Amino acid sequence: MAQVKIFIAGAKDLTEERNHIKILVNDINSLYSSKGINLVAYSYEHEHFNDNQEEYNRFIEKEADIVIFIFDKYIGSGTEVEFFKATDTQLRENRPEILILLHEYNEITPDIARIQGLIKGRLGDKYYIDYSNLDSLRTKVRERITRYIERNMPALSAVDAPGDKAATQKKDTANAMKPADTQKEKAAEHGISKKVRALIYSMLGIIVILAGILISQLLTSSDLLIFAGGGSVNNYIEKKLGVNIKEYPNSVYANLASGSAWSMLSEEANRYQEDGGKGQEHFSSLCLSADDIDSSFINEKTRGIFVNARIIRYSLGKEPLVVYVHNKIAADRNIPNINTTISVDSLRMLMRYALSKPDDIRIFTTSKSSGTLRRYQSCFPPADSIDLEKMLDNKKSFLYYQKSNSAYINALDIPNGDMPYIILGSEYYYPQTLDAEKEKCYTALYVSYNGHHIEKPMNLYFVGLYEDKDGEYCTIKKPIIEFFKDINAEKNIDEETWKEFVKGRIKTDGGSLILKLN
Repeated sequence: MAQVKIFIAGAKDLTEERNHIKILVNDINSLYSSKGINLVAYSYEHEHFNDNQEEYNRFIEKEADIVIFIFDKYIGSGTEVEFFKATDTQLRENRPEILILLHEYNEITPDIARIQGLIKGRLGDKYYIDYSNLDSLRTKVRERITRYIERNMPALSAVDAPGDKAATQKKDTANAMKPADTQKEKAAEHGISKKVRALIYSMLGIIVILAGILISQLLTSSDLLIFAGGGSVNNYIEKKLGVNIKEYPNSVYANLASGSAWSMLSEEANRYQEDGGKGQEHFSSLCLSADDIDSSFINEKTRGIFVNARIIRYSLGKEPLVVYVHNKIAADRNIPNINTTISVDSLRMLMRYALSKPDDIRIFTTSKSSGTLRRYQSCFPPADSIDLEKMLDNKKSFLYYQKSNSAYINALDIPNGDMPYIILGSEYYYPQTLDAEKEKCYTALYVSYNGHHIEKPMNLYFVGLYEDKDGEYCTIKKPIIEFFKDINAEKNIDEETWKEFVKGRIKTDGGSLILKLN
């Protein structure tokens, strides 16, 4: 299967924009998986890079087929380096495809003017696209990615053709956003006679047919399973159930916060409404969520989308919240290193203490729509001054992900380094590099209330499609059934339900939008 690698660049606080594009890439995959094409989205959060700028640059120069830049208010130094790397590579090699999205503004500030000038100086007047909101962003990115794939379909489909993939993709890949005159000039420069072009396409056609036969055999024997969700559930499944999602056969894993992964469910149901399920013939998706779907997801619009489908939920269990406190802070606050728990009240006071010393202490959290952050926020009353989302917006706290390195955690632009930190994590989700420093530089404290650990739910969600117009049963696709067998879900599901489940169906429950499997 041919792979199209997409790198999403932009300021680190544009998490929601990146997540929407990642979901969109999964959506577009449903259109092209049967044609042997698979899109993979990468961003700075991806473990592939280990939070290393040189790795981002290398990927853009050597591997990326498409680089998407999202600009809003300002351009950071890292993004500027990536912009120059992408444009230099394109001028030299006619790749990667570059897509630039710039947020619309009524007033052109000096920062926005600088971004526009930078783009114009490198690429020309008409090289960026304005977007007004997330829906606009999704629509415009979808259009450009689809156009790229359709334009390069022969080269992408010829997965068994000899020669270098990057070289075959250079044909006709001048960016679709360039002015028409520029495209004509390129066509003139690379003019190929009609006879030669026809011969090339006829040869490619034969290769496509042969590749199609091979791909169809693969697809009919096993569908692609898409895992989308955060690191918590991924780690939980690996450590508790012994199944490594990242190495699971015939699957891909997209690291998304719970809120973004939920959006995938409505996308899938919406596709079913639009094409009767044709777009989902060769893939199944499974949402990994460290939170329960709630009223923020279920609304009248959502109910309309789910006319012919239902969300099916399987509860894996629960994972306790754990705060990781640098020993220097613990000593300052008289927290003995033999402590294993921290009460909600003590956590609130610890957070306020850290917020009062922004130049001395760093607070790290997961992204806004993650299940971990939502669970922590629920510990604090609405009237409390500790608003974790606002803290992120106002740069009073910082994002981490599992692959965050210790230099970033400890230093983070502080000249003298060794910056004490507090990390709001969980038993299985925290920066991996802390493992090497256990019992040396931090204390792990379980968050408790009235003597009980506060936990976040580990859930699997997927869409069940009605098998008939009466809507008595929802159908379940084979890859999902096989995965549930592999994690021994049978022991947590009643016998009658399991018997129906392995047949690929589950009985609906009146008007409930969410059906509980266990």
